Amino acid sequence: MNENLLKIPAVVVVTAVIIAGLVIAAFAGYTAGQTQGLATASRGHWFCDETILEHLPSTLSITVDQLDHVQRITDRAKPQLAAVRNDAKQKKQAIMDATMSEIAPLLTPKQQKKLEDLQNVRQEEHRAKQKVRETLKPSSLFQSQ
Repeated sequence: MNENLLKIPAVVVVTAVIIAGLVIAAFAGYTAGQTQGLATASRGHWFCDETILEHLPSTLSITVDQLDHVQRITDRAKPQLAAVRNDAKQKKQAIMDATMSEIAPLLTPKQQKKLEDLQNVRQEEHRAKQKVRETLKPSSLFQSQ
């Protein structure tokens, strides 16, 4: 009987160690996933629209003979990509506006105020990011002050 009483604390300790290990492993996996997600997101941005076209010559080690042809082709594609992006942006905004106009009447005044505040914060963030992008454009870095 005394031996059984001694086994109980050992079982509790072993169980606690296993649970702690699982928690640590889960947290480490989550953290690694977040880090991978950030790395993928930043790398993924490189492969969008005009950015990939701008990096093709250096990435593919394009020869001088190829460069002129590639440049003409990519220059021709850039306005088309911009038009598609602008069209998609307008369509997305129209869908979001319609969706919000359907949701808003369902909300309490307090919820409507919170939604409005969230939308205002999002717009401020968007303006700030846009300002950073404009400031960091290569052409703006070399302009005289």
